[in-house]
Amino acid sequence: MTETSDQRLWEVIFTPKSMISLAFALHAIQVGSLISRLPEVQRDLALGEFEFSLVLMAATLGFLLSTPFTDRVIRKLGIKPTFHIFFLFCAVVQAIAVLMPSGIGLGAALFFAGIAGNYTNIAINIEADRIEARDGVRIMNFCHGIWAVALLLSTGLATVLIAIGASVFTHFLGVAIATGLCLVLIQIKLYAAAPRAGIAKKQTWAIPDKSTFILLGYLSYAVVLEWLIRGWAIIYLRDTFAATDTYASLALPVMISAIAFARLRADTWISHWGVIKVTTALLLSSCMGIVLLVVAPSPELAFAGLIFIGLGISVSYPVAFSTAARWGGANAADRVAALSLMQQFLLIAIPPIFGILAQVSNLRIGFAVLILFPIMGFFFNRKLAD
Repeated sequence: MTETSDQRLWEVIFTPKSMISLAFALHAIQVGSLISRLPEVQRDLALGEFEFSLVLMAATLGFLLSTPFTDRVIRKLGIKPTFHIFFLFCAVVQAIAVLMPSGIGLGAALFFAGIAGNYTNIAINIEADRIEARDGVRIMNFCHGIWAVALLLSTGLATVLIAIGASVFTHFLGVAIATGLCLVLIQIKLYAAAPRAGIAKKQTWAIPDKSTFILLGYLSYAVVLEWLIRGWAIIYLRDTFAATDTYASLALPVMISAIAFARLRADTWISHWGVIKVTTALLLSSCMGIVLLVVAPSPELAFAGLIFIGLGISVSYPVAFSTAARWGGANAADRVAALSLMQQFLLIAIPPIFGILAQVSNLRIGFAVLILFPIMGFFFNRKLAD
């Protein structure tokens, strides 16, 4: 009786949903650790802002150059081997990166980290979609919610490690060990799902098509809002409201907490009301958040705006990538990779345009203009399939 009960308990804990969520959490831990400790590496290498921005572009370059080969790599290796190889490769490369004696060496390491991060990101999204198709349950938003929670925890842990004086290399050595342990558990307990029925068997290239641009039209508001707020919200609160650095630094945790909350509930919302109604409501939330952020007379109201924005952009990534994998006509890896590719081009183009706009006017006007992106989203979210 006890053995049967224990077996049932293990089956409840180690479900496909929990194991793929662990993979999402692992990806977030690697991302959060890197973005939290890179400023120290910049300082140690005495890199100026422009030099450091060029170094960071190496990761984006690795992402872009590897994307067209995604379908072929995943077909050749399989989903679980892709997890193992590139999660471990990314952990090792990150640990090597922080030991580099020059910006060139750091950029080279980040280039390979960008490749590894790209393949793991696409692989975990594809596997989550396959599990949804096999088991008949929505889990994509929950997985992305776990990603957001893990990102919060990893950046919080990094803050503690910095405060106690732990070296950057020690931090990434710990990440590498945690990666290995998580992958052992995933190897044992995650049973990879078969590809969706009707997916083309021929190997393809990640070339954007009409459906990619439809999804990008919807997703672009979240891409732009999330990345620009990550880079500018603290500066906005500090310069506009004279907020202290500590108080202003709460901007990102506030927004990510709202994102995590909504994602953990979104699968239930979508199952109950449908993807069109949910995405429409959240687009409205984004518009409201931008208005509050722009007209705010105090930092408290600006934080309220960030909460509405976080709620508004929460489901956009999981919905867009799940739809990309679900739509027929090409392999899921090909569709997801093509959307990721266009997303990266958007991230390259928009930040400098926003910076120029903010410099010639001010940040309030810069943020106000961003309301055009969720307005555009209303025209494309109607094409999303339930």
